[in-house]
Amino acid sequence: MAYMRYYRSTLNSKEQKAYDILVDGIARRRDNISVPKITEKELERVHAAVNYDYPDFFYVDFYSYRYIIGIFHTQIEIKYTMSASEAIKIKAAIDQKAKSIAMGAKGLSELETERYLNDEIRKTAVYDRVVGKEFNAQSIIGTFLDGKCVCEGFAKAFKYLADMLQLKSIIVVGESGARTGELERHAWNMVRVDGESYHLDVTYNNVEYDGQGNIKYFSRAYFNLSDYEICRDHIIDTMFNVPSCPKSRSEIAIVSSTRDLIAHLKSEEKKKTDFTEIRITKRFEIDEIISLIRSRITPLDYFWYNRIDKYHLGDYSLLIEWAH
Repeated sequence: MAYMRYYRSTLNSKEQKAYDILVDGIARRRDNISVPKITEKELERVHAAVNYDYPDFFYVDFYSYRYIIGIFHTQIEIKYTMSASEAIKIKAAIDQKAKSIAMGAKGLSELETERYLNDEIRKTAVYDRVVGKEFNAQSIIGTFLDGKCVCEGFAKAFKYLADMLQLKSIIVVGESGARTGELERHAWNMVRVDGESYHLDVTYNNVEYDGQGNIKYFSRAYFNLSDYEICRDHIIDTMFNVPSCPKSRSEIAIVSSTRDLIAHLKSEEKKKTDFTEIRITKRFEIDEIISLIRSRITPLDYFWYNRIDKYHLGDYSLLIEWAH
């Protein structure tokens, strides 16, 4: 069961009582669960809190449920997506996979554990859905067993492993695409590392593959960001209050001028690294960044500039692959 039940702590006493009854009823596979009377809005908060706190309730459709608000009680009809026996078998298969991943974190610090889990999850699944099993993509089934999931699957898998290792983490929901204006529902994580909270978006930490489909680079563009950094292109839902993340622990260089960018790339080229990842500030037009670099370099710079083999432009980040 869940190690971190953060969202329960955000509920009022009436909602917490309904939360506890709902968790117990789902664990016992009750089809109809009666809680002391709560409103539709309160029920929505309780349902969401249980969903975010318990990624191991993968066999419940939290987005499709019925309820009747009576004089004294609210009756909730739970929709299960599989039989109890099937859920037990799937849970065993998930735990076998999850425990094998968790074993690799033995002896690691909190920061090392966070980094390791991010990478292992991206090794385990790609952003996609299995035809005919689309619902799985939103759960840890998609991540651990199907090898295909969407943002909610990545976020729940990270929390599931973090709970297993007693690393404090919660799921954060909201919208992404704020920079382009094309908003879509999104989920990511918040992680408590060395006494500070940070945003971690496993989905947006894209990976680069070689010709054989093997991962050759893990992005750190959305690793341990502050509220200010994540909210440049993410919007956090206001249904719940989430912890503040005032500090950044970004692991990639931040540049704020063309001169700094060119100086950084020169330095990286001398190191003979395979990849260089840079966080770009708002002073740059990302889709014009390469032409901007080219317009500012001297003839002597073309030696290192011509070693740029490929580049990937992400939201506020630039990933360069160097040719050898």
